[in-house]
Amino acid sequence: MLLEYVERKISLALSKYPKVRDVIKFFYLYIASLFGIILNKNKTVIQSKIYEISIDDSEESFFGYYDHSPMSSNGRYVLFHSSAFSTKRHPKKVKYISICVKDLLNNKVYKLYDTRAFNWQQGSRLMWIDDDNIIFNDYENNGYISVVYSLSLMKVIKKINYPIYDVNNYKAVTLDFSWLAKYDSDYGYYNKKSFSTDISIINLNTGGIELFLSLDEMLKRTNFKCNIDVEHVVNHFMFAPDGRSVMFIHRYYTPKGKRERLIHWNLINDNVRVLINESIISHCCWNGNDEIIGFFGAEIDSLNYYRLSIESCNTEKLFFDARKYSDGHPTIVHNRYIISDTYPDKNRIKKLFVYDLVKNDYRELGLFYESMSFFSYSRCDLHPRISVDNRFLFVDSVHSGKRKLYFMRSGICE
Repeated sequence: MLLEYVERKISLALSKYPKVRDVIKFFYLYIASLFGIILNKNKTVIQSKIYEISIDDSEESFFGYYDHSPMSSNGRYVLFHSSAFSTKRHPKKVKYISICVKDLLNNKVYKLYDTRAFNWQQGSRLMWIDDDNIIFNDYENNGYISVVYSLSLMKVIKKINYPIYDVNNYKAVTLDFSWLAKYDSDYGYYNKKSFSTDISIINLNTGGIELFLSLDEMLKRTNFKCNIDVEHVVNHFMFAPDGRSVMFIHRYYTPKGKRERLIHWNLINDNVRVLINESIISHCCWNGNDEIIGFFGAEIDSLNYYRLSIESCNTEKLFFDARKYSDGHPTIVHNRYIISDTYPDKNRIKKLFVYDLVKNDYRELGLFYESMSFFSYSRCDLHPRISVDNRFLFVDSVHSGKRKLYFMRSGICE
């Protein structure tokens, strides 16, 4: 525990020098991983049978982020990205990846489209609009766009002059992914260097902007004050289930390192306010429309999974020993089960687990090995995602030596 605390302190101190931090981190983890190999502690162990989804073994497959399910709500189709190029390479050195769908009814895979706007963490922000229409990002005519594709027609039905970050029905939140490429590089796109710092809500039916928020306006309305010049970026936008609000993380970089704020944007009255200020904020998810589950803390020693009230901003600690589970990508089911993962430990093992808040019970679903060949921009977080009916769990993993999308039974509804 003490070693982990010291590691986090050093990482935070080096956050103002990200390139130096990454080099030090790589060699430290590489040496540690060698001991794991020698001691035979780098084994993948999965508690239930898993099934691979890909075109074939020659290509790599993945879905992307943890905030959307690759499975359609009717349970027939599974979306995924496919790459004929190694995903160990930096995404800016890969020309394109393919948008694919697997029809579970006839067990066939269809390659739908090649996109040039992607990264390995979130792909092209591929997601379902409804059981027939999907949306994802692309790069065309020197700009980022989003593409709406109909599975029943098997063709593109619309192109919108804005990329999407998140979608709720026919509403989307958008920002410039080149902005992310500069300051939150694992989540950005690299096709152009100039960028805008605006955030917008767009109507997917009309392609027009419904609501607009500039960076300067957001800083002003949330009373951000700093006596020195700092660099800003916003990331991790998530619509509330009812689509009436959006949460996102505001990160800013000072000479002392990175700090973060969790922001709530009410789309009905256009109110923008701070939920968590001056903290370390990692990954969050909605629990209904009035509550957020997330991994955060004012300082390193207070990092934990918390329940956060939108109305009062009060927090409730959920895990008594969060360091055992560490930071991950949470989803909550039935206001009871938290499904999440961990980052690789010294032996390069990531844990997939379910935590029952009612019984205070931890159940490990699997241990997944990730070699040092996948590191930094090419890392492969499990990013667990649950199907709409809660029966199936999807993860991206590189335990086979290639990036692949897998699914298994969740065990929650059984």
